[in-house]
Amino acid sequence: MDKLISSDLEAAVLGCILLENECFETAKELNLRTSDFHFENTKIVYEAMKVLYNQNSEIDSVTIVETLKEGGNLENVGGVSFVCSLPTIVPTTTHMGEYVKRLKVLSNKRLILAEMQRITQNISNLSLEELEKEAENLKDLSSDTGRFDNKFTCADKIDEVKKVKSLSTGFNKLDRALHGLEYGTLTVLTGEPSTGKSTLLNQIIANTLANNESVFLYSGELPQKKLLSWFKRTVAEPEDIQEYVDEYGSAQYGLDIKASDAIKKWSKNLCILNDDEKPSESNLIGTIKYLVKEKNIRLVVLDNLMTMITDDPGSDEYKKQKNLVNNLKKLAKKYELVIILVAHANKKSAENRIPNMFDVSGAAEIVNLADYVLKAIREIKRDDETNQIISDESCLWIAKNRIEGIQNVPMRMFFDSVRKRFYTDGTELRKDYGYKSKYTQVEIEDPF
Repeated sequence: MDKLISSDLEAAVLGCILLENECFETAKELNLRTSDFHFENTKIVYEAMKVLYNQNSEIDSVTIVETLKEGGNLENVGGVSFVCSLPTIVPTTTHMGEYVKRLKVLSNKRLILAEMQRITQNISNLSLEELEKEAENLKDLSSDTGRFDNKFTCADKIDEVKKVKSLSTGFNKLDRALHGLEYGTLTVLTGEPSTGKSTLLNQIIANTLANNESVFLYSGELPQKKLLSWFKRTVAEPEDIQEYVDEYGSAQYGLDIKASDAIKKWSKNLCILNDDEKPSESNLIGTIKYLVKEKNIRLVVLDNLMTMITDDPGSDEYKKQKNLVNNLKKLAKKYELVIILVAHANKKSAENRIPNMFDVSGAAEIVNLADYVLKAIREIKRDDETNQIISDESCLWIAKNRIEGIQNVPMRMFFDSVRKRFYTDGTELRKDYGYKSKYTQVEIEDPF
């Protein structure tokens, strides 16, 4: 029996989780259960980790000690010294998967041994047919097929659907069509260049901030200063936007200095990834998790997919995109976030007379995984002789709405070039986001 237990292996699994919380995801994916541990103290610690995980709390030595104290189990596991000793036994967290697999093998063998002992003690009373069934049961145990009871829930145990909470986009007709963007979902926003995707996002972000929710924004195409400059222009009230003539004689628009500062202070709950940070999958997801805990962010905007660096070392770009989007979808569900991912339109998009969700460039799984797919469309018509613009029309196409089960719904949108706002009715154009500032001095925007 001693060969079927390992205190070092059990401590290593727990130590990995204390060092890197992502290791708990590995344990969960490999179906590690409390009963897989042999020693009572490691069982208790793992149960405490599950409690913290389900609360979306950080799992470390301090939080584990506090959780054990609350349950009256700290002394039962060996005190603070035992908890603090767990990470010291771990050479590297990269072997977590191997540790869990080995631990489950030992657990399985102990279970098989117990079953064999039970059969041996009762063998004289068993018929050959019954022994054959027992042999099949042992075979199931050896392949772990008998240990998936936590992979499903019987219908009578499933909680009833509660009133679904959603995030308002600030566009009245869009909110009515979608009932807002449901928390725990992934939205893909696509469109040709210069169709207004960034402006749409600015307005959704501003509306979220006005509703006292925090936002995380990553842009792979614009630096922080330019992002903020464009955002402030969208938020500004008309009396704080003033016209000026640049050094080339062109009419431009700038913001009142004090109004600009007021909007900047009002935007304190907008967190923008630093320009010098690598936009890797692990970096972005790690930052989002941190901000969920520290700033309680509810909206995540990632602009755009092509500039993000996946953690998948393989060479198949489509597979890498699929894995990245799948991880974003899991993240949205776990933390009840609204994640908006911008993806370029493919080459066929401009040729399609009727837009559809597969206009998105990249792996088909991107749109299959998305809960909503929105496409920004802009049609410009010019005079054949003068090349002057004679019409400029915008539309937001609801290409997919998994929640409501509908797709391909067009929504006409109008654009105000001074305020940098789209609107479906007058209320969106007149919306005051609440920064409350009216001054006179003009701030000239740096075009670079």
